[in-house]
Amino acid sequence: MALGITHLDASTDSVNNTTITSGSISPTANALLVVVVGFRDTAANDFASIADTLTGTGTWTQNARAWYDNWDGGNNDAGCAIYTAQAGSSPGSGTITVTLDNSCNRKVLQVAEVTGFDTTTPVQQSKTNLGTATTLTVTLDSSPASDSMVIGGVCSFDLGNDTAISPGTGFTELSEINNGGPSGGTNGQYMYDIDNADTTVDWSGLGDSASCGCAIEVNIAAASGVTVSLNDANLTAAGGSLSVSAPVTISMAAATLALSGETLSPDAPISRAMDAAGLTLSAGGIAINAPVSISLSAAALSLGSALDIDAPISRTMDAAALTLGAGSLTVTSTTTVEVNDANLSAAGGSLSVDAPVTISMGAASVTASGGSLSVIPQVYISLSDANLTLAGGSVTPSAEGGPQTISMSAAALNSSGGALSISAPITRILDDANLTLSGGQLTVTSTAPQTISLDDANVTVAGAALKIGQTVKLNAASITSGAGSIGLDAPVTISMDAASLTMTGEQFSVIRDIFILAGAAAMTLGRPALTVDGGNLPVITAWTLDSRALTWTVDSRDIDWVLDTRSTAWTVEER
Repeated sequence: MALGITHLDASTDSVNNTTITSGSISPTANALLVVVVGFRDTAANDFASIADTLTGTGTWTQNARAWYDNWDGGNNDAGCAIYTAQAGSSPGSGTITVTLDNSCNRKVLQVAEVTGFDTTTPVQQSKTNLGTATTLTVTLDSSPASDSMVIGGVCSFDLGNDTAISPGTGFTELSEINNGGPSGGTNGQYMYDIDNADTTVDWSGLGDSASCGCAIEVNIAAASGVTVSLNDANLTAAGGSLSVSAPVTISMAAATLALSGETLSPDAPISRAMDAAGLTLSAGGIAINAPVSISLSAAALSLGSALDIDAPISRTMDAAALTLGAGSLTVTSTTTVEVNDANLSAAGGSLSVDAPVTISMGAASVTASGGSLSVIPQVYISLSDANLTLAGGSVTPSAEGGPQTISMSAAALNSSGGALSISAPITRILDDANLTLSGGQLTVTSTAPQTISLDDANVTVAGAALKIGQTVKLNAASITSGAGSIGLDAPVTISMDAASLTMTGEQFSVIRDIFILAGAAAMTLGRPALTVDGGNLPVITAWTLDSRALTWTVDSRDIDWVLDTRSTAWTVEER
């Protein structure tokens, strides 16, 4: 925070007494109060004390005092002093009073406040000087810091005139006031330099009787954390970079942070909250090397290159979009991604995760176009009212460490022109859902049985093959195969309640044991062949099933397959 200074009050007093009081002031909370006070007397005098009626003011300090004893060769004294104190957190309104040792009728007082100062060491150095010429210079002992502020105050006396005081090079006058008392006026002036001030603090146009000058250097506050708040605003860096090396909090509400051809590089902890906002980088990157929390609500995070994160990250997306175009999102540590009413899209790139990942999607979609979604360790994917779509790519979970679990409720898993390959035990529950493969295949190859449960659902294979070595249960559902085949190469139990198994222009092949339970269901074959253990049977035109026999009509002849309960084998009998 830069240093700032504001003039608050200028007062004079021609009453012959020991005090001078400012007008009412209302300082900024915790500001540094600066008082420049001066007097001229025809007798011995000096500064005694300072007090205020504000609330919570800190201890007053006399930082500089220029006292002219017997300035005219007689018993006449004059002086100038600078006092400072920190205002309270709720200072309210009040006055400041300076008290002298003895009564005096030529007094001036001026008040300013400084913000952005170092509260530990507000004043770095001070210096004073006296003179009887129309010019006066106070020389500080050491060069001020480039970001410090130098404040100079002078009290000048002229027996005949009220002269106009001019500040030295680089200084800006805050206030100048004349007492106008008897037997010559008393002028008070104070000024500041905040732009690379040097050791010289000087004035011209002073009275020719006597002048007292004081100067102090005020330190700037130490660097600390940065807070950037963008509300309905834009922060743009074109052809450069925005670098932050201290703790940063960036809050964006209905705002845009845009960088074109540059880099945003924070190397300290960051908390970024984005509400209805956009964070865009073009031909650049976001590089973050510290723990990061990114919250996106109804917001968009777009990258035309890469977002690389090598530290723990928690990302929450509500009604938001995370999009990567021709780039990649790489996360190399433990990650939690929550996507609610949101989209996660990768166009022409890839989403790679090589650490444990939990993905929770509610009414959301994950889309990979022309790329792949690759997960190396075990994965748990829960899809509720959501879509998982791959166009021209594949989903390949190769869980060497454990089983895969995919739960889909009222959802669709689609693969167009690709394959869904799973090489580990899998449990798939499809409720009011569809599993579709077009121009590809659904292949499940595992040493352990697979369980596929479909309730009020469809399994459709168009122009491909459905190979199952597992248990298939269909309730009020259908299995349809068009221009393909259903191959069963392991013990299979098909349970069909109020369901249908339809095959058109294909064959139903059974290599090993099969058990078909059809309750209130229909099995329809349109002129295919029924192959059992390598033997071909004629075309079946009709069939029925009771507790012991499977009866069908072939070439107008009734043929029974009868179950011999003694040998549990089927025999063929012609009637």
